[in-house]
Amino acid sequence: KSVTQICRDFQISPSQFYAWKKKLLGDAESDRASGEGMNEVPKEASVAELAEEVRRLRQELAKSQRREEILKKAALILGNDPHNNMS
Repeated sequence: KSVTQICRDFQISPSQFYAWKKKLLGDAESDRASGEGMNEVPKEASVAELAEEVRRLRQELAKSQRREEILKKAALILGNDPHNNMS
């Protein structure tokens, strides 16, 4: 798959993908271009790692959103409006 297709699958922008790639690989890309670091992880593996990180972060976000909804409902039941800082 192309980077564009992967980004579309995971609903992220290509610029976000490349930012994560740069963060994950650091200087490994420039080392590879110069012949250094020949034992580095292949590009395909780094794409897979980034895809896994996106999946994990989406799960974490969904869990946090569920937790927030539960807390909002509990606050309403207890008579505390979570949007009202006056109480």
